[in-house]
Amino acid sequence: MMKSGSVSLNLFHKGAWRKKVYPPMVGRIWTLRNKLLMAMGVVLLISLMIVGAVVSVYGTASEEDAWHDRQMADARQSALVVETFIEKSRSALLLFGLLDRDDLVNDHHNYLDNLLKQHPSLLEVVRLDPEGNVIAAATTDANVLSGAFTVLQSNWFQTARSGDTYFGNIQFSAQNSPYVTMALPGPKGDVLAARLKMELLWQIVGEIKFARTGKAYVIDRDGRILAHTVEGNVEAYKTVNGRPEYAAIMQAADQIWYGPYTNLSGRPVFGSSVPLADANWILVTEVDRDEVFAGRNSTLVTLGGGMLLFAIMVMVVSASVLQRTIFSPLTTLQAGTTRIGEGDLDHRIPLLHHDEIGEVATAFNQMAGRLQGRNQEIQARSTALAAEVAQRQNAEQALLQANEELESKVLDRTEALREIQERLEHLMTSSTAIIYSSNISMGYRLTYMSANVLALTGYSAEEYIQSPDFWQQHVHPEERERALAEGATLMEKGQQVREYRFLCKDGEYHWMRDAARVIDNGDGKEVEIIGTWIDITDLKLAEEELKLARDQALQASRLKSQFVANMSHEIRTPMNGILGMAELLSLSSISDEQAEWIDTIHTSATALVTVINDILDFSKIEADKVELEFSDFSIQSTVDAVADLLAVRAFEKQTSLISFVAPAIPAMVHGDPTRLRQVLINLIGNAIKFSNHGEVDIRASLVEDHHEKGASDSNKIVVRFSISDNGIGIAPEDHARLFEPFVQADGSNSRQHGGTGLGLTISKRLVELMGGTIGVESGLNQGSTFWFTVELERCTVASAAPEMAHLDAASLEIGSLLHPRAVVTSEFTPPSEPSALDVNPQVVPQILLVEDNLVNQKVALQQLKKFGYAAQIANDGQEAVEMVSKQAYCLILMDCQMPRMDGFEATSAIRQLEADSGRHTPIIAMTANAMEGERELCLDAGMDDYVPKPVRLEQLREVLGRWIAVVDLAAIDLAKQ
Repeated sequence: MMKSGSVSLNLFHKGAWRKKVYPPMVGRIWTLRNKLLMAMGVVLLISLMIVGAVVSVYGTASEEDAWHDRQMADARQSALVVETFIEKSRSALLLFGLLDRDDLVNDHHNYLDNLLKQHPSLLEVVRLDPEGNVIAAATTDANVLSGAFTVLQSNWFQTARSGDTYFGNIQFSAQNSPYVTMALPGPKGDVLAARLKMELLWQIVGEIKFARTGKAYVIDRDGRILAHTVEGNVEAYKTVNGRPEYAAIMQAADQIWYGPYTNLSGRPVFGSSVPLADANWILVTEVDRDEVFAGRNSTLVTLGGGMLLFAIMVMVVSASVLQRTIFSPLTTLQAGTTRIGEGDLDHRIPLLHHDEIGEVATAFNQMAGRLQGRNQEIQARSTALAAEVAQRQNAEQALLQANEELESKVLDRTEALREIQERLEHLMTSSTAIIYSSNISMGYRLTYMSANVLALTGYSAEEYIQSPDFWQQHVHPEERERALAEGATLMEKGQQVREYRFLCKDGEYHWMRDAARVIDNGDGKEVEIIGTWIDITDLKLAEEELKLARDQALQASRLKSQFVANMSHEIRTPMNGILGMAELLSLSSISDEQAEWIDTIHTSATALVTVINDILDFSKIEADKVELEFSDFSIQSTVDAVADLLAVRAFEKQTSLISFVAPAIPAMVHGDPTRLRQVLINLIGNAIKFSNHGEVDIRASLVEDHHEKGASDSNKIVVRFSISDNGIGIAPEDHARLFEPFVQADGSNSRQHGGTGLGLTISKRLVELMGGTIGVESGLNQGSTFWFTVELERCTVASAAPEMAHLDAASLEIGSLLHPRAVVTSEFTPPSEPSALDVNPQVVPQILLVEDNLVNQKVALQQLKKFGYAAQIANDGQEAVEMVSKQAYCLILMDCQMPRMDGFEATSAIRQLEADSGRHTPIIAMTANAMEGERELCLDAGMDDYVPKPVRLEQLREVLGRWIAVVDLAAIDLAKQ
């Protein structure tokens, strides 16, 4: 046995069974597996390229179409921006031309200086007569247009004098400021010219952004660049004319163009050109070609990725099938034979297929079994020896590893502590907050102060800590006692925040915010106080500035309100004379031509009063001084009353008024009928103004009924009013700005309809106050429908008071302004000679007129004379008190603003005189003040009624009749005796 074994071992060591290394199959390139997979990959790659080409062609066409629509929309919007620049400059120049020559010659410097300040786009303006003589001129730099000695031969002068608009080439002034000359024909053959500041246009063009790479610039019809994002292109007088890539743009100068080309920077772009209205300029927009096709490229990448993923999946599935049936058994056989050849005799090739591969595997397994038996003894001895060596090596390795881990932990903890310390020191040094601590047991003495206190106060931390009263000595004397008192409550509250001024080393007091907190030791014993110090001087200064700004804003608001009130009084006072005299003349014996002239005066004056009323209403709304006055009223009666009021105007315009109130609307509602009538009058009046025939349709419908929905607020309802006309209509682009102040749909100099532009703004604010919204539906030459909603309350109990069948005094006044001879004609027709009241002819009512204005005295006396009243005049309040103390009057008409003694003081003095006699003389305020609350001021002063100027005959007749009817004229007559 031993001999045989020795021979066997000898043979093994001599190499009878030495290993032969075969190259692995996976390392070969042209294996059967790789050839099959490569062929499949080529087929899939060709398919992917075909699909990608089709998608690229389709994507390119789609992207070009999409970008064409988008870029053209951006180009039109950009063109509108540049046209606005041109139009503002043109409008400013046209306003200059409207000024009368004589006025311009007398005082042109102030006007032109203001014109240049208000319109920074104008460098110079000049107005010349047809012979080229300068009427007026102003400039911000040098006189270029007005200083030229060849004005008559200038192209701009000749072009404008012939009636055309002139736009010149871009030029640069002596100050290197770019400008373009613009000239327009003016009135009476005058020529209006200006130099436009092109730097503003450069800025406007530079701010036009769209897409990611989109930009815009302006050229003239000769191709010269006027405004560009690269200013050097303008300063170098660059032109695109003559460049082949811009030929299409220049050929389409009078129409909108879009297409690809190479721009001035040499980049391929898609561009568009839009001719600008009223100027020989063209707006050009460009977008990089790469951005246009970004979507297509993204689609190609996504599709390519998908196709590649599909190809990979196909190849993976095919490789899996081949791997399972052929390659896997071969690989297993190869791996098994390699392992056995390398000496792993325990290994057996695990093949279950009964084919040629299986037979080869079985042969290798049998050979391995025979070799394994011979090597078992040698392997057993080798294993025992190796186990002993490995055990010793493992023990040594474990000991070394334990030592290394211990050293690493010590180093990590040391480094962490160092980093924490450095971070804490950095935070304490760089923070704007000073951190301090004090020990309670040491009498609250400071024990720590962060080092940044030196940078913030100028004193070092040691100075604070070494001197116990250092902090107290530097607190401002005015805050020292308060700061100490607040600090004394810290132990009770647990935390405290104080603010005081502290004297820093630079000699300035800084405001400090001191926040402190009491800290315990964990057992409930308070041992330390920790706090922060923050410099809040800037915050305090900001608060003072904010307070000052608020006070200034309140003062400005008060001054504005006072100005509006004074303006109203100063305009209404002479207007009272104009309207009063015109109304008196209309009742006298005059010719038809004279009556027409008086109607013109009256209509013009009342139109001015309407403007004043609009401004006052707008001022009250802007100041949030409009308050709703709620009462029960009928929507049906309100709509009918407004229609009756405006019927005469509609008849004059050959327009029918049609009104309809839905039956679902409750008979009585609770809300503000005065403000509702004001909105209806504004909207219906506009509909009549802009209609010359046809009809105006007024409708009221129930939009929302909370009672039917079962809501908690069941009395609330929403009513929708709509006013439709078949007038000139409004362009859709003007809808959004209709409700802005001073805006009209037709703002041109040739517009046919006047107005302040405040009616719709006032209506919008009033509707919003009533909890509703307002809007418009219209198109050019398609008529308009203005609608609004208001929130009202359903009246649960029918009102006992009868519903007013006529308008109140405010609405009646508005009606008279619209047409002086038609004031709700169904109720009142002015007689040719107003008659006096039905009183005892033996007792003539004596009225005291207190008025300081001579014209208004004459008007009032003539009005009273028409009614058969006798009147005496007091020129101010003091004179009125003296006259009342000597004689009794049936009624006093009292102005409010007068010299020496105003109407309020005079009324108070008269009421004191009457206190002993028991007599009460009706005092009617007749004033030009019409601001919110003026009526209440008059009543609070002791007056009995209020009549705003201008005063109409019918209004005065109604007020006098109401108050004189309750006066005992016989008693007054006895008092006179």
